[in-house]
Amino acid sequence: MRELTLDQWIIVSFLFGSLFLALIIGLLSLLHKTRYLKHWVLFWFILSIAYLFLFIGDYFNVLTWVGVFFLLLPVSAYFLYRGNLRYLSKSLTVKSNVVLLGIVLSIPLLGILDTSGNLAFMFVFFTTMIYMLYTVPGLLKNQLAVDRLYGLSIAAIAILNGLFPVLIMLNFSPELLNFIVGFIGLTMAMLMVFAHYQTQQAEFITKQNELYYKSYHDNLTNLYNRAYLEDAFHLLDDDESALPISVIVADLNKLKIINDTYGHDFGDKMLQSIAKIFNDFCDSEDIIVRYGGDEFVIVLPRTTYQEAQGLASSIEKRTRNIRIEDIPLDVAIGIATKQTLNQPLHQMFVEAEKKMYQKK
Repeated sequence: MRELTLDQWIIVSFLFGSLFLALIIGLLSLLHKTRYLKHWVLFWFILSIAYLFLFIGDYFNVLTWVGVFFLLLPVSAYFLYRGNLRYLSKSLTVKSNVVLLGIVLSIPLLGILDTSGNLAFMFVFFTTMIYMLYTVPGLLKNQLAVDRLYGLSIAAIAILNGLFPVLIMLNFSPELLNFIVGFIGLTMAMLMVFAHYQTQQAEFITKQNELYYKSYHDNLTNLYNRAYLEDAFHLLDDDESALPISVIVADLNKLKIINDTYGHDFGDKMLQSIAKIFNDFCDSEDIIVRYGGDEFVIVLPRTTYQEAQGLASSIEKRTRNIRIEDIPLDVAIGIATKQTLNQPLHQMFVEAEKKMYQKK
């Protein structure tokens, strides 16, 4: 058994390195059940098989094994391409599968046309480069640094793949080329893992934000809900800078009759319409709440009783001019204003609610 050359040692290290990376990303795939991780696993695993055939072909001087290596290289790049598309949440196309099939079928034909193997050699590395470069722009457009670095590492390996046959023909050191490709490949693998965890963290934060939003908002009108109002009362009760604070309680009249006569979907449209009117008349610091059923509460910091009356009057005028399928919007409104810190906002709410019921 002869000694291994430096180039063979590098290929062996690539072989075991790729298998190790396939194992690590495979374990992540089992934990997170993510499609792009499965495709990344296949990329590293098929690449390791390609290195195995390249080593066997070189060691035993068997050209058939090298031919198999030619087939595996574009296939591995294809799975990197598919994984990256999945990672970017982009759809896959049937065209890419047809192109890959065409590449695989073309390689033996090129070998027949050019017995030196140079044509097939260049074709394999060029098509591998194209598959790898396809998703780079999408990664570079992302705002997160890990994605951009990942895209740059893929671009570097892709370009080296495209230039590899030319550089070999120009007698450039294959050992140095292999070392550079391996180093960038290791960097790319680390960035794959970081990019995955970054995606997981982003999804976790998004879900947290969604849960937070749902816990404080009404699903039908997207206004704040009762839980948010209670927290707002607690904070504003001790805020002297917010005085005077006016509280408007509004109720959509005859909603139960409307629901019984026209159905709940029709009643929901009326609730959404009145919510839109409140939004149109209120400022960004005002708090608009669907308190429950057909009752709404508007909290107006730094608003006098007279100013709140003017707002309530404008809302009533608007509602009188709106009809939904010939049914008029009809609201009853009560107002109370907190003038000093020792007046609890909940007491103002109760007072405004009593006035509202008196108008129904």
